[in-house]
Amino acid sequence: MRRRISRHSKLDLCQYIIWKKGDTFASMLKDLGFEYDSHKYLAYKKSKDRMPVFFESLHGFNDVERQGAAEPKTAQIAYLASELSGAGTIIALMSRSVCDLNRGERARKTLSFNLDRNLQKEGTHQYFNTVTDLIRVSREIHGNGNLKHDLLIISVHGMKNRKRRDIDVGSGGGRLCKKSVAEWVAVQLRSRLSVRGLDYKVNLDMGFSGGSHPKLLRTNEYLGEKLQYVQIELSRTIRKWNAVDMALILAEIAKDYSKNKWTRDSIYNGNVVSRHRLLDGSAKGIDLPDIDPYDRVYLDRSQRLYLNIQKGQSVDLIVGEKKIKLEVHQARYFQIGDGKIVLDRRLMHKIGVHDGQKVKIVKHLIN
Repeated sequence: MRRRISRHSKLDLCQYIIWKKGDTFASMLKDLGFEYDSHKYLAYKKSKDRMPVFFESLHGFNDVERQGAAEPKTAQIAYLASELSGAGTIIALMSRSVCDLNRGERARKTLSFNLDRNLQKEGTHQYFNTVTDLIRVSREIHGNGNLKHDLLIISVHGMKNRKRRDIDVGSGGGRLCKKSVAEWVAVQLRSRLSVRGLDYKVNLDMGFSGGSHPKLLRTNEYLGEKLQYVQIELSRTIRKWNAVDMALILAEIAKDYSKNKWTRDSIYNGNVVSRHRLLDGSAKGIDLPDIDPYDRVYLDRSQRLYLNIQKGQSVDLIVGEKKIKLEVHQARYFQIGDGKIVLDRRLMHKIGVHDGQKVKIVKHLIN
């Protein structure tokens, strides 16, 4: 008997979607609530509650007669990251072998495929207009149509396996977004992969640094420089074995970007990488003798290595908008759990944190 998929289980939803073949998933988009542009180059969903994040997949599907151009699972990952976070979604319906929306209207070839000149020109203009209208309708804009506030598009792509390059994060050399934004995304990926025990190499502006034409979205003709467009390339291994993990990680990044004003301010001031290292996890309470100070955090060796910090040094615990200074101590083997940040229950009670609540540890690299 076929197992019923629970709509309330994130894991069930992810596994159900990820293992759908590309053409099957494409046929499901309308039932999943997607709308289409007038020429059916794109399928899209608006973000929920004016969330300032969109996920995009431009190379998710193959053409029936021109196979081999798709980057498998990128459309499913983009959809799930959006669905689990409330972000918007943009998915190209045509194969890149017919019309490559990551290239400009003058592109004549992608991979080994010759592009149709008319379709490439029409598709490019349809992409710009559809994405611009989709975002403008839900965001505050100036009289010229440019965004008043920052909005993040994460474009999910796939690449073959390459030595020491599992994930490439691209800012187009600062043309697609502020470099500090791409740096923040890279740091978040490294941190959240580490918490899950996934040893993948994340590079910034190395190899694939972003398509040449999406930068036009940042011109005054369209959305302006408040648009932050980050391209990430995922290796074949990640998309085959850890696609669900990537969807969950990207959803967490989108929610953190959207809801945490401290994080956004730090990103745009260029402080997240230059001044802070972030360790995300779930609070785990332990009962300690009353004689022991409670203003401590208990980190294992891998967590301290990631933060590049030693026992006895100070870090900040971030809970929402609160920031609490704590001293680092060694977590004992029986206290450690996957992705856990160990705190004294007295401290948790004082600051209103419960077991399992998402928290962050921050090390100040520059005082």
